[in-house]
Amino acid sequence: MTEQEQEQMSKLLSSPEAIRSLFMKGDIQRDAENKEPAEVDTIANVSYGPYGAANLMDIYFRKDMPGRNPTIINVHGGGWVTGGRWNYKWYCMDMAKRGFTVINAELRLAPENKFPCMPEDVNNILTWIESQGTLYHMDPDNLFLCGDSAGAQVGSQYLTMLTNPDYAKLFPFPMPKLQIRACALNCGVYDLNAAYQTGDKTLGYYLEDSGIHDPEAFKVVEHLTSSFPPAFIMTCEGDFLKANAEPFYKSLKDLGVETELRIYGDKENPLGHVFHLNMQSEEGRKLNDEESEFFKKHILKI
Repeated sequence: MTEQEQEQMSKLLSSPEAIRSLFMKGDIQRDAENKEPAEVDTIANVSYGPYGAANLMDIYFRKDMPGRNPTIINVHGGGWVTGGRWNYKWYCMDMAKRGFTVINAELRLAPENKFPCMPEDVNNILTWIESQGTLYHMDPDNLFLCGDSAGAQVGSQYLTMLTNPDYAKLFPFPMPKLQIRACALNCGVYDLNAAYQTGDKTLGYYLEDSGIHDPEAFKVVEHLTSSFPPAFIMTCEGDFLKANAEPFYKSLKDLGVETELRIYGDKENPLGHVFHLNMQSEEGRKLNDEESEFFKKHILKI
């Protein structure tokens, strides 16, 4: 990125409001031609936590699969300051077409809310599933997690809490007794501490003045264990976060975690950050098929 491009990007990301406006404009344009798939049903506006409209979720499942289905929890991206059900609807419905019940949830956003609000919200979703999930076409024995961009950071950090009891003790909420069978982490940031040290402005909105003061809480990669679930890690040649994927993949591989790293696109067709959210993209549909198959490989058969 040239100095002029960096200056332009800095202006575009100058405030949470500017970021929200920029993301919304691009996502609305991307999704303009999408239509709701006829085979998918929706249960809308389900409350999963204590924070009102910020803790609502929509649930999608195939109309011809009204029983308990393997269940995907989607952790949305948006630079920790934007994103939600409005721009993940189409992706989550597309994944539901593949035979999953899919949760499309709102998470509390920065800067109005501070770390660890987002992993706490993911935790509240799992706690809700533990008590009520079977009433909403979910199989608590077959849970999967997707996250992209900032959502990949939140998702990977939450999975580290869920699989490392000592790390979980650094946070003020108890973990449910549930297991994530596998995860898909797309175009993400993973080393939270390193990213914060670079002065990432959007990350600053989330982390600065948080209620967590123990520096160990930010050192996610150092607290990974061999209990981390099987992981499908994706990036692409045109992803501005591409450099984060391989180090995280290697960290998991070194621990003996089943892990796949996929880098999509090439110099002629580099694709772009979170290209898989574009339901009009052939490459995006291919990736979503492959991640679905990765999940299905890890379904617990009882």
